[in-house]
Amino acid sequence: MIKINHLTKKYGSHTILNDINITLPDTGLVYIVGKSGAGKSTLLNLLGIMDTTYSGSIKIDNREIKELSVEEQADMRLNKISFIFQTYRAQEKESVKMNLLKALNITSLSNEEKETRIRKRLEQVNLLEKENETFKHLSGGEKKRISIARALIKDYDIILADEPLSSLNASLRKSMTSILKKESQSKLVIIITHEKEEIPDDAIIYEIINGKMKLVKDGVSNLDKKSQEKYKRKKFKGKPFIRQLIASLNAKREFLMITLFSLMVGLFSISFSFQLSSSVSNALSSSLTSYMDENSFVVSLADDGYSAKGFQTADYQTIEYFKNRYPDEIIDSSSFYTTSLDSIFQGYQSLTIQNNSKQLVLEKLSLDSFLEYRMLPEVNDKQIYGKTNIEQGDIILALDYNKLSGLYYLIFDESIPNADEENLKKLALALDNQNIMLRMQCNKNEWRYDNDHSFSIKGILLDTSCYIVHPSSTFANNFVSDVMHFKEILEEDEFDPDVPYTLRKSEGFRLYPYSSGTFLKKFLYDKRSNDYSLKIIKTENYYKENDVRTHNHLALVKDYRGKIHLNEIEDFIKDQSHLVKSVNYSTPVYTYTASGYISGFAKPFFFSKYKEKLNQIEDNAYYTTEDLGSFQGSLIEAVPGVIKADLISSMDNKNNMSFISLNNSDLMPFYGKTPVDTREIGISRKMAEELFHSPSQALNKTICTLTLKETTKEGSKYINHFVSGEVKISGIYENDKLAIYQDSLFPLCYCFENGGLKSDEIRVQQAIIKVDLKSHSLDYYLNKIKNYGDYSGSFPMHMMIQEIKDTLNLLSRLFFSFAILSLVTASCLLILSLYLIITKDRKEIGILLSLGYTKKDISRFYLVFCQFIGLLGFIFSLVTSIAAEIVLEKALNNMLNTYTLSIMPFLISFIISFVLSTGIGLSLSIKINKLSPIDAFEDSHR
Repeated sequence: MIKINHLTKKYGSHTILNDINITLPDTGLVYIVGKSGAGKSTLLNLLGIMDTTYSGSIKIDNREIKELSVEEQADMRLNKISFIFQTYRAQEKESVKMNLLKALNITSLSNEEKETRIRKRLEQVNLLEKENETFKHLSGGEKKRISIARALIKDYDIILADEPLSSLNASLRKSMTSILKKESQSKLVIIITHEKEEIPDDAIIYEIINGKMKLVKDGVSNLDKKSQEKYKRKKFKGKPFIRQLIASLNAKREFLMITLFSLMVGLFSISFSFQLSSSVSNALSSSLTSYMDENSFVVSLADDGYSAKGFQTADYQTIEYFKNRYPDEIIDSSSFYTTSLDSIFQGYQSLTIQNNSKQLVLEKLSLDSFLEYRMLPEVNDKQIYGKTNIEQGDIILALDYNKLSGLYYLIFDESIPNADEENLKKLALALDNQNIMLRMQCNKNEWRYDNDHSFSIKGILLDTSCYIVHPSSTFANNFVSDVMHFKEILEEDEFDPDVPYTLRKSEGFRLYPYSSGTFLKKFLYDKRSNDYSLKIIKTENYYKENDVRTHNHLALVKDYRGKIHLNEIEDFIKDQSHLVKSVNYSTPVYTYTASGYISGFAKPFFFSKYKEKLNQIEDNAYYTTEDLGSFQGSLIEAVPGVIKADLISSMDNKNNMSFISLNNSDLMPFYGKTPVDTREIGISRKMAEELFHSPSQALNKTICTLTLKETTKEGSKYINHFVSGEVKISGIYENDKLAIYQDSLFPLCYCFENGGLKSDEIRVQQAIIKVDLKSHSLDYYLNKIKNYGDYSGSFPMHMMIQEIKDTLNLLSRLFFSFAILSLVTASCLLILSLYLIITKDRKEIGILLSLGYTKKDISRFYLVFCQFIGLLGFIFSLVTSIAAEIVLEKALNNMLNTYTLSIMPFLISFIISFVLSTGIGLSLSIKINKLSPIDAFEDSHR
């Protein structure tokens, strides 16, 4: 099996083995003796193919070992040669089983076969109970026996044993010698020893003296050799690889702790620096730009002060101008009396229908009914029976069914069968042929005032309430002056107590029903409206809070309060149309406050498809103990099925309700059409799904609304006053957030149409214009706007975001510098640590090579070992970074309600850790490949 010819081995100029010529049998027990340093271990290393630097010839199975390739040498160690080392090599924290598995991990044996072999050999050396014990708990003798078990575990052809009985007591020495002797019957067992007295009688003995090797005693050899098993090499990978990796890390954890800490700090600093410059910066920018874009140009009045003059009635020429300019919205100019005749003649008035000597008392009509009469276009949804082209002394009377029945009986002395077309025409014919009168009587004794006047009833209509209809816009004026003989004064005029028969009035317009919102929008864009405002006349017998049709009586008042003039802003937009991308207007309803940093509904809105749910909110929030002004909505909780929109909720970037202006926008709905008036809106896909489950189901449906108009103090409590309304969904827009789409003035116009605004709230406070800052500088726009009025401009969001980005970039650079320093330190420590590990593990590497592992296997293991250290450093830094992220997220969400986690900083950190650890691992692989197996053994040059 082994033939040695002219073998010479030198270390430098010193010759250890000199011209040795021997042939060793295929089987048998061979002992090599000699003094320390004689070269016994050197010979063993040469025979075990751990060292191939020699002259002469060593052939195993007729193959010259130094001519074998590295792979062939590893295969021969895998299948043919086994070592029992003098000093046992094992990691202290490694289990016995793990250590024995090293010999089997690169074979194709099944797990069951591996378990069987381990138990068999442990039982053979009487250590089966120590299978799961760690080496630090074993005695020296037990470790030595484990070494013998490992050498026998694969049934090798050749066993090379270097002092295999050291550390054993006499009994165990005898037992282990017996085991080796038995194995020599089918294997070649070569043993180095100093204990000549323990050599069995039938053993072959060689002695090395002065580099020469001579046969001392010839023993039993050339027994029948049993064919040994050949092992199919299996790549070192999978679970065995991972288990060995974890075991190595565990064994070296103290050694790696400082390195991992430095690596963790460096990687954390890298990820955190990028997090500051990306996620944190983007979160702040995103949060702020969700309210207003950083390219937004905020236009305000240069002097936004209040005038002490307040409001006064507009002049006749201005009223006539608007009446003539907007005939589609304005029926006619009109006078509206704010003094009540009913309060003056309380208890001293009556209205009756007279037919000769018969009369019908009309309790639901009063003197104020003449002041609050309706013109024909205001009842265009009702059928009038009788004449409509009538004189000042004539009237058309609206009656409910009970009074209509009374009128029918009054005329025909019989009950009305039903209020159908035929009977109503019959009544109209009677009114035309007979002299049916509405008699008004009132008196005021302290004035010595007594009035008895009659109006001819020329037509009737059926309604749920009773009121007077007349085609003339001056009917009320004539009634006050010609019938009542009262004096009139304007709202702002002083009242003369000596003339108590005086009524206050406002001058303005009667609008067509449902057109007040449309009119307001046109009014605000009209240059003539710059110094005026509107006031809804809310008389008791006409105005109904939740009936938009009755919100059409408007007074035009002179407004001395400063406000943005939309016509001037529109001129600026027109002139700069190629630079303007969109425009929004800040109003008392939807506002951009805190220099535009916060935007949302200053008057809280609630949306639902269920009117009863909004009624529930109105009931629950009827009174409160606090008045928070624009933030009053924060005290009102929305019930399920209701979407809330107010200033506070607008700062919740995840669940807020956005209002998206369609001014100067090319946004188009993917369902339906763009909204055209204040009774229509577009909504986002998410809002459609929230309220109606799907966009298709939401289209053309009605959404009920509830708006907090104002909060007033009554005693110790505050009363919340709401107005309700409804809008139709005309289009669905693609958006994964809650949003409504309309003209920028929609919130203001909608609230006005629904009666939720006072005169001082009908104003535009700021214009927010998104411009192109790439084409022109900030100064260009700041100077340009001054040409269109007394305005000042600013880019608050741009300046704020720029300051934030500059600050975060500075912090990021500081962290990045610290990160580079930490990574350099970690790299140096990691390189030093791993080189020390390689140096320390030279013996472990030698064990693996002796077991048949290739250098490629070992290099790959240490490469993965380095990468795993890098991964651990990354994981530790990731945990630290996530902890920092949680703190940042909580802080930013509490402050801005938005934070978007970016994986890019973590990806960069991972890439750095991977490249760094892989680079170091590859450099270590080069060092490992330069090692020869003999370099792995301590005290091997003997």
